Amino acid sequence: MSDTIEATAGHRLLGEILTRYDSIDAFCTRLHGALDAPTDVLPALPNSTVGRHRLR
Repeated sequence: MSDTIEATAGHRLLGEILTRYDSIDAFCTRLHGALDAPTDVLPALPNSTVGRHRLR
């Protein structure tokens, strides 16, 4: 029974991906683009004495 549930969930996910992106390749391209996008880098607080990674 567990195999049937997993297969059903997998088919549902595949169906949603194909509905939104038309192909697995398009989905993977979009996913890689989202993951490779630069993130915001927050500046360190000067003279911070709080936390394990404080400036030395």
